[in-house]
Formats: sequence, C-alpha cells, structure tokens
Amino acid sequence: MKLLILTATTLVACVVCVPQGGAPKPPPPPPSWFLTTLDSADKVKAADGTKRNAACEATAESTPISRNRIIIPEEIPANVCVNFPSRGYYQYDEGIKGACANGCCQFLPPRSKAGTPRFIGWFEARGEADCANTANVINAPLFFKGQEGDSRMVCVEVEEGEFRFAEGRLACSFGDCCQLFFPPPPSE
Repeated sequence: MKLLILTATTLVACVVCVPQGGAPKPPPPPPSWFLTTLDSADKVKAADGTKRNAACEATAESTPISRNRIIIPEEIPANVCVNFPSRGYYQYDEGIKGACANGCCQFLPPRSKAGTPRFIGWFEARGEADCANTANVINAPLFFKGQEGDSRMVCVEVEEGEFRFAEGRLACSFGDCCQLFFPPPPSE
C-alpha cells in the first residue's frame, strides 16, 4: 500500500510539473560575449530606446565570440559586449571584477546585487599525497591560465580541514583564462 501511495504522489507531482503541450521548456541558450576596449563614452542607447550598441554589433562581426562563463584577465578592464538570445542584440556592459585566482577574475555585471560569494578552499596538487599539506589553500574560484581541455589536479576542501584529490579539465573563455570543471561521478 505504501508503494502505491508513493507512486500516486509521484505521478501527481510529475503531472503538475509538465506544462500544457508536453515536455518542459529547455533552458534558454547561454549569452554570447566578447571582451572589448569600449568605455563609458561608447555606452550609447539605440534610437529605439533599447540597450543595443552599434559599436558592439559592428565588432561582433569580426571578433571571436564566447559562450562560456565570463572570466576576465586580471590586467584587463571588465568591459564586455554581451548578447542575450532573448533580446537578439549586443549591448555594452562595464562590469566589475570579483574574486580572482591565477590572474583570472569573475565578471560581476553592473548593478549586481550579489553579495561576496564564498568559495571552497582548494590548492593545486601534483598527486593525492599533496592533499596532506594544506599550507597553500586559497578560497577563490577554480580559475587557471591554460588551454581548452587542459588537465589540472587540485586538492578540494570537502569538510573543514579535510581535502580530497580531484582532477578536472579546463573550459576557457578568451585568451588563456579558464575555469576548472570535474567530470560527473560514475553512475552506479
């Protein structure tokens, strides 16, 4: 009887979650973006009142575009042209740099209401044995300089004072600023 009640509840929950017309809507595509040398003087609204930026749109035709997370090299201003697919045009944004690691920084959009994020402790490692020496722990995003697909080994804090060895691959934005991603755990 318990199994039937659980199944009925699960069915009701699933029916409620599926919108009319079938399967749930997929998430929107990620924005495309690129670093720019534009500045505040170039932040001019279009005649139609949108944030469309003609200088960004002209540059987009001849510059590499990224769909990865926006990561800014530490030595470059946080100025980007970004195209949100729902809007269909490029706009100019002057962001600010958030936390940095290895010369690469988070991009925080203008008027960001996000507080200072907390990051797990981690440090670069050569092997599992390195996780016993925690002298070089940093609390920052898992950013590295490298190339798309490069491998990196780190010790990551899983509980206070306890570090576990992990190996991941880099996903890069522009230049050599990348974020480390780990493969999903094996399914049982």
